Amino acid sequence: MGKQYRILGTDLDALAGISVAQTLPQARVTAVVDIPDVDERLLRSLTATLMGAAAGPARRDNPLSVNLAHDPVHRTLKVIAVGAPSDVAGLLGLVDTCLEG
Repeated sequence: MGKQYRILGTDLDALAGISVAQTLPQARVTAVVDIPDVDERLLRSLTATLMGAAAGPARRDNPLSVNLAHDPVHRTLKVIAVGAPSDVAGLLGLVDTCLEG
């Protein structure tokens, strides 16, 4: 009663029929962007753009996570993105585009 068994991940994959090539580790990136002097218009633009990008088509094996932290007193915004390097790079490009326009 109450016995526990430890199964190696590779053994579980073999039992499930998943090849080793499908379970290779994938790189993840964490990027933090601090943006000063954020007005209401820029905040709305960044929020809509970044949250829309994060909700778009995602890879199940390596999803993109985006968090925003706004400080209205100091008028700053912190963007935290975690995901595959190419996904985070694309998101940083969107931040750059929003700041330019």
